[in-house]
Amino acid sequence: MTATIINHIEITPGVCGGKPRIVGHRIRVEDIVIWHEQMGMSPDEIVSEYPSINLADVYGALSYYHDHVDEIRRDIEEDKAYAKKMQAKTPSLVQQKLSKLHGKKDLKKVTIILSTLNNDRPSNSHKIDRHLR
Repeated sequence: MTATIINHIEITPGVCGGKPRIVGHRIRVEDIVIWHEQMGMSPDEIVSEYPSINLADVYGALSYYHDHVDEIRRDIEEDKAYAKKMQAKTPSLVQQKLSKLHGKKDLKKVTIILSTLNNDRPSNSHKIDRHLR
């Protein structure tokens, strides 16, 4: 059963881990929060990157976040911890290939490049070319 919390946010057990998300999408509230607060994207930029949602969806997600700050921040931290755990278990194929390409002495540079890409907006992933030159 899907519970619509506010007009634009719903929670469905088994969909997106049962986390609050934009109605009819798999874009979670925490995704909007990360893009807005941590990556500095404006609501307009988020809609531009994800045209299947609208400004009301983004503002609905931000409104839900401000009503549930502790819960959403906890979800974000849990997701980060899980990602780090998985990264430690599974070596990055990209990092291995770049390491071979640039040699072991440049491994730190490769790590910095990958870190930079992980922190960039989705539309800026082409920046790896600049770093590899």
